[in-house]
Amino acid sequence: MPLGPGGEYYMAFNDGAEDYGGLPPSCETEVQNGRGDVEIENISFGPDGSWCIQWDDGTWSHEKLPEPLVKKLGEHPQAVSIGGASSSRLCWGIAWDDAPYKVGGGFPTRLINRMDKIGARNGKINEVEFGSCGDWVIRYTQAHLERVGKAPAPDPANCKVQ
Repeated sequence: MPLGPGGEYYMAFNDGAEDYGGLPPSCETEVQNGRGDVEIENISFGPDGSWCIQWDDGTWSHEKLPEPLVKKLGEHPQAVSIGGASSSRLCWGIAWDDAPYKVGGGFPTRLINRMDKIGARNGKINEVEFGSCGDWVIRYTQAHLERVGKAPAPDPANCKVQ
């Protein structure tokens, strides 16, 4: 469920119903009017009324995004994440199916360090969601490696869960 720094939220249910609140007026109009049979694939909210909607036909609707990010939308990314505390500190990133997650700007050092650790373990970052107080969630998939040879199985008591 995408959340925004100003309390924005959007939920879509399997039966086609939607629930949302706190959307900037232009975003709410876009959500209410929809695009016929085209559905919202992804939605992200940023500071100062910025927002971005990815439709399932590959098109985008957006407002108050930095020009470098708007240009990247033409490259058909899989997902876009925007967030931050103000337009002067807008964080944004882009995910593609076949390339590493690209940080566009404003990401906190702690987040970049965590992303580096995921990459070092062969993880693929699919999306980053930003909250209202500098918080964030990384959605990623971990590459599964098969054990080759006759090494003993690890003792579950010694495994550390992060």
